[in-house]
Amino acid sequence: MVLSFALCATFAFAQTNRVVGQAKIDDNRQKASQSVTASLQNGAAVDYKGSIFTKDDTLALFDFSMAPDAANANYSFGTVATGDVIGGQAATVHAQPFAGATWHRWVGVDSVSLLDEQGMESVYPDLGFVYGNPRYLYSAGNRMDTDYCSSLNGWVMLEMWSTEDGSGSINAYIALNAIPTTDVELFSVRFFQYLYHFAESTYVDYSTDGGATWNTTQINTNIAVNNDSWGYARFTMPSAAAAGSSVLLRIRVQSTYNRGYGYLWMLDDVAVTKNVDDQFTKSDQYWLAGAYQQMPQGLSLPVEWASRIINSGINAQTNSQLKLDNVYQGTATNIHTWNLGTVPSEQDSVYDLSTTASFPTSNAGDNFVTATLTSDNLTVAYDTVLYMVNTLGADGSYTWARDNGFLNAKHSFLFGFDSSTYVDDEGNTSHYITENSPYYTNQGHSVYALYETGSTVPTDGNGRPWVIRGVEYVVAVDEDVVNSSTPAQIAPAIVRDSSTNDGYVRFLPVSTGISSYTTNPATEYNDPAEMRDFGYYQQSDGYNTVRIDFSTQAELMPNQLYHVGYELLADARFAVAHTPYNTYTQWNEENQRYSYVPFRNNAQLKKYAYNFTYGMSRLAKGSDVLVYNPIDGYTWAGQSVAYYPMIRLLVGPRSSTKSISVTCSFEDDDEELGGVYSADLQGLCGSTLDVVEGASTRIYIIPETEVSVFTLTVDGDEIDVTTLPSEPINDGAYTGYYYEFNNVTADHQVVASFAVGIDDVAARVRMNLQPNPASSNVKLNIQGVTGYVNCALIDMSGRVVRSSRINAETENTINLNGLAKGAYFVRITNNDFTKVERLIVR
Repeated sequence: MVLSFALCATFAFAQTNRVVGQAKIDDNRQKASQSVTASLQNGAAVDYKGSIFTKDDTLALFDFSMAPDAANANYSFGTVATGDVIGGQAATVHAQPFAGATWHRWVGVDSVSLLDEQGMESVYPDLGFVYGNPRYLYSAGNRMDTDYCSSLNGWVMLEMWSTEDGSGSINAYIALNAIPTTDVELFSVRFFQYLYHFAESTYVDYSTDGGATWNTTQINTNIAVNNDSWGYARFTMPSAAAAGSSVLLRIRVQSTYNRGYGYLWMLDDVAVTKNVDDQFTKSDQYWLAGAYQQMPQGLSLPVEWASRIINSGINAQTNSQLKLDNVYQGTATNIHTWNLGTVPSEQDSVYDLSTTASFPTSNAGDNFVTATLTSDNLTVAYDTVLYMVNTLGADGSYTWARDNGFLNAKHSFLFGFDSSTYVDDEGNTSHYITENSPYYTNQGHSVYALYETGSTVPTDGNGRPWVIRGVEYVVAVDEDVVNSSTPAQIAPAIVRDSSTNDGYVRFLPVSTGISSYTTNPATEYNDPAEMRDFGYYQQSDGYNTVRIDFSTQAELMPNQLYHVGYELLADARFAVAHTPYNTYTQWNEENQRYSYVPFRNNAQLKKYAYNFTYGMSRLAKGSDVLVYNPIDGYTWAGQSVAYYPMIRLLVGPRSSTKSISVTCSFEDDDEELGGVYSADLQGLCGSTLDVVEGASTRIYIIPETEVSVFTLTVDGDEIDVTTLPSEPINDGAYTGYYYEFNNVTADHQVVASFAVGIDDVAARVRMNLQPNPASSNVKLNIQGVTGYVNCALIDMSGRVVRSSRINAETENTINLNGLAKGAYFVRITNNDFTKVERLIVR
């Protein structure tokens, strides 16, 4: 291992002449700029390793090497003790969760092979996460075992663990020997890191009086929860750290959050470099709502960008600008330029940058965005991001997606906390939705992803705006999560944000014409065994998806936030995959296991490393992801774009449509008597339902009071309403009678009339189910009717699973043995009435 104060190299400390040093900086900067330009001209992505200005080591102050298996006089590991003061405040004491534990301490790692399942426990017998999943550390170690630094010789790591009762706390550091700072005005600390972040904080402490007093600066700020930072990172220290003749430095991590297990920090190639007169540093990563990895060709999507820029040089930078360029097949075109003005030395600013400009989507295929900082004295390029522009599909729609199209096995989107701790059969507790807890499988579970339109929407050849044509879901590939032989009944759902000036957020449903959809595992899921044959991953177009085309196509509106997702209509093991943001799953046939490999380590897959999901959303106008847990009514919302559900929106020109116009009349103008609704329960009275030509749909006629009756005519023909099929609506609150339009090839006119029924028997009938919920038998008691009635038990798909003719004047028993758990409806009926009650089987 090399823990050096120069990148994978050795320099003796010497006072460097500023003019000579600046000449070297300028020469390196020119070479870096030429390298970037050449790479772009070849149509390839810039090889991003942090930022190009974080790798300049011509002014390294000091260096030494470090081997994890031997004592080294240049550094030491330590922990914060009782009485320690940092920044004038009493510091949190490092406390092991129990006697003898070596968890959450710094250790040296010789090689990634020592982190595999075979060697882990013998080398580090009580290193935290071996308790849960040792292959995780092996996969994390692969991110350090890379060509980008010297970690093939080893590195240092700290795994973060606290106990369930919160008795443990982390405050551990690497202490570096004194570094001379005579004639140094500013300096930076740089290292290669893999930081998997949750609630901990990371710091660089400094002391200019030999350790008598310590101050600190926080680093790695604004990394989202459950996100990570991988690559070179550079942090400029305050000028006060260079005020003396030498400085002591400690790289430190602190956390007091309980249950913080599984998170870690790996470091290598630490360098301390003297800052030059003119120098910018970009810290942390920010990608925004409005940035999508798959964009429809021609759709205007707003540019929203944020960057944390530090003037880490000695001089103020005047006439500073941030430029965003689109690069397509080697040609760069400016998207937008922001004028930042004068940036003083040591100023650390987050620039939230919005504009009326749009990401160019005219060129199909791989497009790149590059960011460049300029001033009167500097030109520095950093960060290259990939987005793909999709062409019109054979079905007439474009795919609009947050994900990059890459399907990873073992990646499923199950996020959502449960407020009551779940305990599995083995006594393990969980506060998350996992493969061991039932919450994501329950009826009512829903997941939504955010999509935002720009100021304009494309139109078709007739000047009509694009429409929402459907949705596409990529089902997770995981033996523990998805049962590949069992269908799921889902409701595609789209709502748009209609926030008003009163401060409230209101979601309005978008009509789709589809109230439910039953998945087909044989053609829409992906077999984990087959995925394993391909290495446990598949690129776009190499896997099956659940695609739902809407019979009703709502116009795509400008300047709108759309939440696109699904809801489970019945219990099922169903979850969508989430997009991988910097690693893919690779199956090792020889060892019969998988690990996570950085995209950057694979020449063919390298482009996927340049994506929009490497940080925290700063400018999102709404929560990027919504997950609803029906067990305890908990809604989880997040703005991290690191894990995006693979839920895609299909948009494009309107298909050829036919219209179903609906007219309603009401006795005494009482509109509460009933209504006519689309398949997704959008009101149709006085409006027109557009249906894709050749599609099928149904309309629901719902009497909304117990004394309502109705008549129905379609295209002038009166329909015998007693022959209409029915099903429970709104959890059994209403009975919906539906009329089916099959293979719509012409326009239709519907007239529905609602009135008060005479001597309505249903108004007097009462039915009672006890117990409810029930597991084996339920008692049915009926009041208000005599004689025999028909009784049916109906599942959520409308299928009758039990039926019999019973005497309404006696107590009846319904046998539930052999029924799947979930929601059902009990319906009793004769020639005069129909009554429905909801029943839960558990």
